[in-house]
Amino acid sequence: MKIVNGVLLLVMLLLIIDDYSSKDYVKPIRKEFQIRAMDISFLPLIRSHGVKFKNSRGEVEDPLFSLKRAGVNTIRIRIWNNPLNPLLGVKAMKRFSDEVKKHGLKVYLTLHYSDTWADPSNQQKPRLWQNLTKSALNDSVYHFTKSVVDLFEPDYIQTGNEINNGFLWPEGRNINSKVFKSLIATCAKAVRDSGKKTKIIMHYSGLAGANLFFQKLTELDYDMVGISYYPKWHGNDFEYVYNQMNKLSYDTHKKIVMAETAYPFTLDEKDQAKNIIGSTDDLASQFPATPEGQQDYINHIKRLTNKLTHGAGFCYWGGAWVSTPKHESVWENQALWDHNLHLLPAALAFKD
Repeated sequence: MKIVNGVLLLVMLLLIIDDYSSKDYVKPIRKEFQIRAMDISFLPLIRSHGVKFKNSRGEVEDPLFSLKRAGVNTIRIRIWNNPLNPLLGVKAMKRFSDEVKKHGLKVYLTLHYSDTWADPSNQQKPRLWQNLTKSALNDSVYHFTKSVVDLFEPDYIQTGNEINNGFLWPEGRNINSKVFKSLIATCAKAVRDSGKKTKIIMHYSGLAGANLFFQKLTELDYDMVGISYYPKWHGNDFEYVYNQMNKLSYDTHKKIVMAETAYPFTLDEKDQAKNIIGSTDDLASQFPATPEGQQDYINHIKRLTNKLTHGAGFCYWGGAWVSTPKHESVWENQALWDHNLHLLPAALAFKD
């Protein structure tokens, strides 16, 4: 009888351990470690067009001041190597980073290792690195990464953006290859060699295949798992999102952050650029495309990531990517400022 009871007790314990949705799984991470971030990398470019952002009362106000007062504590900044527009380059981003720090906000860099967008379907090498040998490419990655960390001294850094299928194609395309693992390990070494206290985030888009991806990186030196989540591409089963993020954090023994998410306040368009989210089919059924729906969505994401056993917070992407007369935006209806450039109520969701 004692043996039977012992077996039953063991089975019950295993079931509890495997229940990643359990509120009592482990005490949540302390709130002071929570990341309440926003990626507003387009802001220097948009400001150059003379755009005046306003607060919720319609008064012209510095966007960084508005965001900090609303509860944002971290600004995520995209780093392209040598983009065609210098206002999106390293020097402009350094000036922006300095401004962010003056507001008392933390800096979170995302290195694309490209001159343009990098994501699961596009990881184009910088032009200056196109014809390098594997050895020279590895050296370039090291020196570029270390120089950026030395220059910016960020609090967090992503070594690669949504690297589901590797990065620096073609050499680093296969995540099973020695070349990819060598390149990504070089990124981490460069950050550590800087001597700074920068936390390294490894960034994956979505949750399908994420566990397998991170299993292949078990020997890599990094601090946090970063996941992109958008209802349009990754579904709107939030229980699944929560359970999978919890499981991923448990399996990797890492803190986890929702590194990208966003939601529309309207489906109406201001300019001629077709918005990426433009149909009710793109929405989570629980949240309409209204200012209130956008606010409720962010509140839901905040609660979800805060409830995770080792959740480190979340980052809203493209919050200031509004449309201007000189720069149309495919993201304007997911910004945190409306078509009249008034701060939306969704900003209040960032309050601790």
